[in-house]
Amino acid sequence: MADQLTGVGNRHRLEQALALEVERAERTGEPMAAFMADLDHFKQVNDEYGHQAGDNVLAAFGQLLREQTRATDILARFGGEEFVVLLPHTGMAQAVAIAERTREALALLQIEPVPHPVTGSFGVAVLAPGERAEGLIRRMDASLYAAKDAGRNRVVAS
Repeated sequence: MADQLTGVGNRHRLEQALALEVERAERTGEPMAAFMADLDHFKQVNDEYGHQAGDNVLAAFGQLLREQTRATDILARFGGEEFVVLLPHTGMAQAVAIAERTREALALLQIEPVPHPVTGSFGVAVLAPGERAEGLIRRMDASLYAAKDAGRNRVVAS
């Protein structure tokens, strides 16, 4: 259940993994964090450089996520240019550090044929006791939009 273009999981894979990880966190009492990433001004990349350039950006970001995360983390394309990373056994400080490291690495990538840096906005949340998957996604999404509203190319945690 991988996304063909990016090599990370697809949304169905995310939904399955999220249900399992929420249940595991609840059972073990271990923290679980997650972040949602959205590529800034992605439509502009497609419009200015073509859909193949957009595909190159998506594929490069999928590869970057694999490089910046652990083997136990679950990576998925949520839709369009949005991605979610589940971070089992991870608290807020470590999750923010992973998201920040990923954001910085993305801004340094040269992705042909795009002549300028591609940036991303990131929203981080930690599963609250008794919270369901939908609540975690809603809070990540709210943090992501706070990052966009604050000027993009940043990490916001809730």
